[in-house]
Amino acid sequence: MMWRKSIATWRHMAILVIKSRFNEPTDSSNKNPIKNQSSLSLLFLSFSCSLWLLSAFK
Repeated sequence: MMWRKSIATWRHMAILVIKSRFNEPTDSSNKNPIKNQSSLSLLFLSFSCSLWLLSAFK
């Protein structure tokens, strides 16, 4: 039950990150690469947390 919630949370985070990256114009993303890098690291962090939860509740 808990792992389904973590997968849904990770999927929601991935959709939010993808939407925020595609909604920005290209010139602002070129000027600010740190914002894209932080969103990618946030996505990776949530993915690793959900993997840890999956392994903990098996």
